[in-house]
Formats: sequence, C-alpha cells, structure tokens
Amino acid sequence: MRIAFVGKGGSGKTTCAALFTQHVLNDASGNVWAVDADLNMHLAEQLGVDATGLKHISDPASEKDIKAYLRGGNGRIKELSHFKKTTPPGEGSGFIVVRDSDNYVLRNYASIRNNLFLSIVGSYDPDGIGASCYHNNLAVLESMLSHTIDEGAHVIVDMVAGVDAFAGTLHAQIDLVILVTEPPKKSVDVYK
Repeated sequence: MRIAFVGKGGSGKTTCAALFTQHVLNDASGNVWAVDADLNMHLAEQLGVDATGLKHISDPASEKDIKAYLRGGNGRIKELSHFKKTTPPGEGSGFIVVRDSDNYVLRNYASIRNNLFLSIVGSYDPDGIGASCYHNNLAVLESMLSHTIDEGAHVIVDMVAGVDAFAGTLHAQIDLVILVTEPPKKSVDVYK
C-alpha cells in the first residue's frame, strides 16, 4: 500500500509520516519504504535514521541510473531520454520490489535499517535555484512509484508542502492520501 502525507508547510506532515511509519514497522510484517519528498528534508531525523552520504534520487546522476534500471530491457523505450515520469512499465522493465531487501534501487538509493528503507528525493541542484521548479525533482519519484511492486510491504511518502503532489500525475501513484491540517485558515485552504 502506498500512503502519502500532504498539507501546508508546518502542519505536521513529517511528524505524522514518521509516526505512521513507526506504527507500521511495529504492527505489520514486511518491509517499509519511507520516502522524504519534502523540500525541507527531516524524515530521516524523525525516524532516527542516519542519512549521511545517502544519494538523493533527484540528483541528475542518480536519476539517470534509476531510470536506466527501470527501463531495463523494455524495447519500447528506445533511448533513456524517452523515459518520462509518466512512462508506464512494460515487458522487460525493471521494478522496485519493496519486499526484496536486495533490490538494486533500494540497495543503492535508500538507507537501510532492518526492514525500513529510507530514500530522499533531495533539494534543488545549485544550478537550478531560481531557474527550475521543485516539480522536476518529483518526476523521478513518480517514475519509481509507477515501477514499484508494494505487495506485502508499505510505501510511505512525506510530500512537499502545499498541493504540488496534485500539480501533475504523481498523486495517481498513491493509494491513500492523508491530508494533514491545523486549525488556521491557511492550512484549511490547502485542504480545500
């Protein structure tokens, strides 16, 4: 099951995502893949996971490697540049199998502690500050989720603040969206 925590900045998305991740780890069997997709990356700290040196999945080199793995031997994708965030899997595609602790993507792009895997989307590339949108960073996550097999496992995503998860098709990769709100009008407006 794929669950995303969304809402206004400062509403408690990361805290709720971390608490829910701990709950699932304590009460369910199977692996849990937690993804910090927030621009302000704090999920590792909340989960007590050392993410020092962890490669961010939106780093250009990481994204290229991940897409090459997901493309696999899919003959319908002639070149890696044709692999877009909405490219569906096909015959020969590589998959992220969350219950497989030795999965290539999880092994290389997640911090692993017992049956918890933590990946971080990452922030802006220094060259992209003021020149690009954070949606570009989320594109690789959408590709990854469309190529994820979560049977017998959980995927928990701490999303970026606001409604960016709904600005494209990323939300279509999520089974359950939990909107975290607080009483102020701005938080309720994000919910609406």
